[in-house]
Amino acid sequence: MAGVAMMASSASATLTDPFIRVTATNASGTGTFTVPLADVTINPNGSAIWILPAPVDVMDGPTVIARLTQMTGFVRPTIGALPNLISLGFTFTAGSSATTFTVDSTVFGINPITDEAGRASGGVTVTDRNSDGVTLTGASPNGFAYRTAYNGAAPGGTQFADLIQGVSAGPAGSNTVNMSSPGGGLYTPIGDVTDMSSRWQFVLTANDQVGATSVWEVIPAPGTVSLLALGGLVAARRRNRN
Repeated sequence: MAGVAMMASSASATLTDPFIRVTATNASGTGTFTVPLADVTINPNGSAIWILPAPVDVMDGPTVIARLTQMTGFVRPTIGALPNLISLGFTFTAGSSATTFTVDSTVFGINPITDEAGRASGGVTVTDRNSDGVTLTGASPNGFAYRTAYNGAAPGGTQFADLIQGVSAGPAGSNTVNMSSPGGGLYTPIGDVTDMSSRWQFVLTANDQVGATSVWEVIPAPGTVSLLALGGLVAARRRNRN
């Protein structure tokens, strides 16, 4: 069972260990790369960040399954008007055969607020590296590449959004797909939230490259925010009268 570490924050947020887990599988085997909480920088405001210091190969024994060129993970509890957030970014190269990548974030336990709202966005860019075209295909059970969830670790818990089914480009080509939910910079009401997590899962053609970014945000629902602001205004007026 994954451990849980308390973050030094007024929101009493928690993070499960590891902070990020990457699994890569192809015809040559399966390799895993994990980022333990001990390697993560936790800031005084409760946010946490990790940046891959140098490219690393994901190995199965002596066999290279995939290469991680860049990777960043960032989480932040609610700070003022800023939302609870999980952000992931990475650049990977597939091994010598089509490679399935799974990238799991920490489960980020947040200070629960009744009637919350969320939004998620993700983008991928694929690049052909061996002049035979490139294809990324979502590998989750319903065929998407990026899933966000709350009240349980993705792909479990309660699904919020599934984004990006696939993207491809021709020989020596590159292509980008971006998606968001609900779109337009808006938030969707989702009820009560105690934790949030995200997962990338996709198949990338042999020797090709993918770059991806994703953001998953949870805030008090707009009505709740308005009520909290109104309550603060009323309290301030009462103090002024006294």
